[in-house]
Amino acid sequence: MRLNKTLLTFGLAAVLLQMPTSTDAQTTAGGRQNPLLQKSSLPFGAPDFSKIQESDYLPAIEAAIKNQRENIQKIVSNKKKPTFQNTILAYEESGVLLDKVTSVFFGLTSAHKTPVIAETQKKVSPLLTELENEISFNQKLFERIKYVYDNEYKKLKGEDQRLTEVIYKSFVRSGALLSPEKMERMKAINSRISELQQQWGNLLPAATNAAVVWVQNKEELTGLSDADIAQCKKDAESRGGKAPYCIVIVNTTQQAILTNLQNRELRKKVYEASIHRADATNPDYNTFPIVTEIAKLRAEKGQLMGYKNYADYSLEKTMAKNSKNVNDFLSQLIKEYTPKAKAETQAIEQYAQKTEGKDFKLQPYDRFYYSAKMKKEMLNITDDEVKPYFNIDSVQVNGVFYAAHRVYGLNFKQRKDIPTYHPDMKVFEVSDKNGKPLALFYSDYFRRPTKRGGAWMSSFAKQSKQRGQLPIIYNVCNNAKAPEGQPSLITWDEVCTLFHEFGHALHGILSDCKYNTLSGTAVARDFVEMPSQFNESFASIPEIF
Repeated sequence: MRLNKTLLTFGLAAVLLQMPTSTDAQTTAGGRQNPLLQKSSLPFGAPDFSKIQESDYLPAIEAAIKNQRENIQKIVSNKKKPTFQNTILAYEESGVLLDKVTSVFFGLTSAHKTPVIAETQKKVSPLLTELENEISFNQKLFERIKYVYDNEYKKLKGEDQRLTEVIYKSFVRSGALLSPEKMERMKAINSRISELQQQWGNLLPAATNAAVVWVQNKEELTGLSDADIAQCKKDAESRGGKAPYCIVIVNTTQQAILTNLQNRELRKKVYEASIHRADATNPDYNTFPIVTEIAKLRAEKGQLMGYKNYADYSLEKTMAKNSKNVNDFLSQLIKEYTPKAKAETQAIEQYAQKTEGKDFKLQPYDRFYYSAKMKKEMLNITDDEVKPYFNIDSVQVNGVFYAAHRVYGLNFKQRKDIPTYHPDMKVFEVSDKNGKPLALFYSDYFRRPTKRGGAWMSSFAKQSKQRGQLPIIYNVCNNAKAPEGQPSLITWDEVCTLFHEFGHALHGILSDCKYNTLSGTAVARDFVEMPSQFNESFASIPEIF
């Protein structure tokens, strides 16, 4: 069951926001109103980061949890026969305030986890897990939901029927039909997994930040462009200057910088820093015990729910349905792809042997480097020669936004008046071809130590007609920011990533649903990548390219 629905509120939501949350929670120690518990005056109800302080999150979340508990109690205390309106819809709207606050807070835990935010997360996670367990195993609440599902479901239409089904099945999947003994065990498993996931979430970014490779001499960076060397110098300065240069490890196992790095020993260091960033090589950042315990607990959870394994339990909500279908698909893919992969690897190794000798054995840290050289010889082009055409600002406006305008009639206007949680971010108002406002879109493209690796889309508010809420969507990436006064250039792969993540953003921006639970990217996990991959294909269309 998903309690963090990430939304902001109007309409009925605004009424719920007026419900008492205690004066202490709404005001801070200095007597100021907690902005997270007040209705935002900004367009679309956007979070006002010019007013929100890091110390506001914990009391706001505590107040919002109290608010949802009160709303749930009203549902279970209702003496009237359970109906869609007084049970399903009431439950759907019970966590409006909590959704509002946590959608902002968890945006920061991924993209700007300062020490204060990290400490707050430690305190918040067990509170939310406790609430989730409390609601998931509230038998009086489930009885009312089940009554509506059993007696009213077939009479309902459209989204009303779908919402009833989703909510009922979410309770069942959480264990509402388990015996009391199994419920207690499930609660314990949920709590422990939450603790472990938080530990992992804190440890991995710290491990990645600690895995930088320090470089003493510029000569060791031979092969890199002047811009890349300048970036290495900037990264070293921002991380304490233990050496004149450093190579920052990014999210993926392979590191793009290996494409041009001539020094083989340094390539090896970078690769090994990447693959060993969070294993027993450095006991301070060993995630193996965490992952092992999570896997065991998930296996037990799957078995408690009557499944052979956790994979089958997890996949039930996807298009794939079960682990057999997934394994069959992967086996077929491996069968078809392996000969091609082996042939490609052999070709790269043979190419490298022309200059390195016949005894040269291609290693994982060599592949990018010699593949790029081979590509240059065959096609007379390199990624570095392409990068000057891809200024990230131009890619966003003249590529990503242009494609959305041509395909969907969307228009984008930058809103410099709307505050953000970091100065690198940009905000755009999205409107349709007639100028009707549709959404706000935030972009946060540059890496920093407080941001986890990777690229993703999420929302400060999901679209909901019931709540009168237009979507507030954001994309986060980890591109290198150029030194002051220079354009930030990105590779073709990074261009594709911008288009890909904006495909997810469009899924949220163009959502047209009545209920928050059903809107935006609330679809099967293995379908959610379809809009993003579809949008990624526009990057290579000549008119856009």
